[in-house]
Amino acid sequence: MTNQTAGRQWKDLFRPVVEAGSISGQAVAERPQQAQLGEAISRALTERTALIAEAPTGTGKSAGALIPVIDEVHQAAAAKKAFRAVVSTETNSLQDQYINKDLPYLHQIYGNFSFSILKGRRHYLCLDHARQNSRGNQALIPIVSALERVLGSLGDGERGDIEKRVGKLGDEQWSMLAGDKFFCNDNQCDTEGCFTARARAKALASDIVIVTTRFFR
Repeated sequence: MTNQTAGRQWKDLFRPVVEAGSISGQAVAERPQQAQLGEAISRALTERTALIAEAPTGTGKSAGALIPVIDEVHQAAAAKKAFRAVVSTETNSLQDQYINKDLPYLHQIYGNFSFSILKGRRHYLCLDHARQNSRGNQALIPIVSALERVLGSLGDGERGDIEKRVGKLGDEQWSMLAGDKFFCNDNQCDTEGCFTARARAKALASDIVIVTTRFFR
């Protein structure tokens, strides 16, 4: 390990992956640019400084970014301190890759950290909003009724979870079922009946939260 103020060397950070023999199902390859990126991020986290870094496609940026964060979570836990990170991606597809592929795989290797995904409220079902919009809407009434009957088995309440129950939805239909910043503007909903509130509560309890840049707009 290098001096504490200098962050950790990539060979130390990456050793568990090397010992596992692969990352996300692909053979481990030596990537000097990934090592430079990972060490730079580790140093910035240790020194609590800002960093602007850029790396080309194929460098291994996901692991280069996530592994130092995981290491920082572990170091904080060992010192009985709290460390939480928000990782923001540019696209929903990369966000889903992190949460469904990269982090579960890294969790198998490194363990001892929690992670979650957080999206804007328009990505989650809001039954109050749906009920209001279904008044007098003959096309929406049966959809809302069907959802009310299976409320306990709607997963995270995202569009994909809902469509598994009621079939494909058009964008306009989904907008009438999902949360809305004008309808839900006080953030006072409880986790029992609100999928957005539930997702936020889970994020607040996680070591690493994955969002997109659109979440902040």
